[in-house]
Amino acid sequence: EIRAIGAKLARNSNRVPLLVVAVVLSLYVVRGLVSPVTAWDALTYHLVHAARWIQQGGFATQNAPDAWGYYEYFPYAGEVLWAWAMLPLRGDALLAPVSALLVALVGLAAFASARALRVSRDRSLLVALSIVATPAVLAFTGSAYVDTTTLAGFGLGVLFLTRAASTREHADYALSAVAFGLYAAVKPSGLPVFAVALGFLAWSSMRRQRGFWGVLKHSAVIVPVAAAPLLLQAIPTWVRTGSPFYPLPLNLLGTHIFAGNRELEALLDGTIPIPGSRATGVAAFLGELFLPAQGSLPHLNFGPSGLFLLALGLPGLLRMCARRDGRIPGVFLLLVVALTVAVISSPSVAALRNSAWVHVTGRLLTPALFSLAIAAGLLFPSRSVGAVWRVAVLVSAWYSIPRGISPPEAVAMLFCIVGGALLSVALRRAWWRWPGLLRPAPALA
Repeated sequence: EIRAIGAKLARNSNRVPLLVVAVVLSLYVVRGLVSPVTAWDALTYHLVHAARWIQQGGFATQNAPDAWGYYEYFPYAGEVLWAWAMLPLRGDALLAPVSALLVALVGLAAFASARALRVSRDRSLLVALSIVATPAVLAFTGSAYVDTTTLAGFGLGVLFLTRAASTREHADYALSAVAFGLYAAVKPSGLPVFAVALGFLAWSSMRRQRGFWGVLKHSAVIVPVAAAPLLLQAIPTWVRTGSPFYPLPLNLLGTHIFAGNRELEALLDGTIPIPGSRATGVAAFLGELFLPAQGSLPHLNFGPSGLFLLALGLPGLLRMCARRDGRIPGVFLLLVVALTVAVISSPSVAALRNSAWVHVTGRLLTPALFSLAIAAGLLFPSRSVGAVWRVAVLVSAWYSIPRGISPPEAVAMLFCIVGGALLSVALRRAWWRWPGLLRPAPALA
């Protein structure tokens, strides 16, 4: 079966971009195996949380000054995964491989979502590759940030919501709700999407003639399970701080409901100046999202290929909404794009648009990019558009290549690559000699 899959991929018209993306992803994995994590948020709270839980044998709180006043209450569902990855080797060596698996899961969710909309296999693979190759996704492999985890949850939620809109399977409704619940538990930006998704799942269920009471009965089982990871964090936070949303505030229609952390609010709205802050308009912000980075910093947003997905994705969403079998997922994805744009345009997060943070803001917008890429797959199935799409994937992969590799890192990475190649040869020979011995390997992986 593995040889058959390999033979099909070797004949696939997208084999070159697939190989290039796989090589770039492998470079991040190898680099993560030989070098420690150095990303800012990972060192200040993501891995601090995970390492402290391991050291203390469970969830534990810690009082500390300054930024820890809000770091302590950031959602920690995504960091649980890093804690498990750090247990076997008592260190961070496995973070990059686990992160790569999440990137692959994003691609799998995108491919399956496109296929659920009856997009061809070749075009669905291009959809998946265009998302995975985006610097805001691929370049964060091994960083111990949680944005890839949120995108994986969002992608799986979209997949099962799309399936639920065309089937009567209870499992699709349940899995979609659980996936969006995990997305919301990892990052606060998932909360409105989770709420909207529940509404669309209920709408889809009612259209399947289950009736109001039938939807209510199933929701009484599914919603608490889907919301459990979120509630397990929100309730203790509410008890300790007086707000389930702390450290973020909650305002609805101009009414202040829950207070947030004043220092974090002042940082996000620009009241406290951040080094590198500058007044920018819409054009400058879009330039940061889509154009190559200026100076020595790598580009970590969407790159020029993001414009290609934007140009195809918006009309693709409109076409999806016009199709009977794509109306529910189409309207949902359109709302996701609108919500994402509305959040990033808010004055309360001005620093994400006009400070040094702008060069990594794209990772917060990847659900919108995912939505646009899925919809883009519905348009122009011609070979010429496919060729342009493959070039766009290669451009994204170029911008995602890891930079700043030191000579010691390069030597260690070379040893890992050579060792991995020798191990692959040995396993292949063992497969032919003792096929029964390695048969459980795929299941274990």
